Amino acid sequence: MKDLLLDIRYALRALWKSRAFALMVGLTLTLAIGANVFVFGIVNAVLLHSLDQANPRDPVVVVSAVLTLILLGVASSAVPAMRALAVDPSKLMRDE
Repeated sequence: MKDLLLDIRYALRALWKSRAFALMVGLTLTLAIGANVFVFGIVNAVLLHSLDQANPRDPVVVVSAVLTLILLGVASSAVPAMRALAVDPSKLMRDE
């Protein structure tokens, strides 16, 4: 527990010294949380509430829900995957 408190103090001290970085961290967290709330709101409105009135035994409803979830999963992992593909590993190893 003592190490955790020391780590927190060190992190706060580092953020205090670099206020521009702290501001960017705060803005990034704000945008990420806002985007997460927005996407959940859309998924909740489109998928979850529409399933309340639909017959769960209807194959069209089940397949459309599964395909929508798969599409959301692929879309949410596509951006990090594209960024990872754009990086040259040998250049990164040289920089270390």
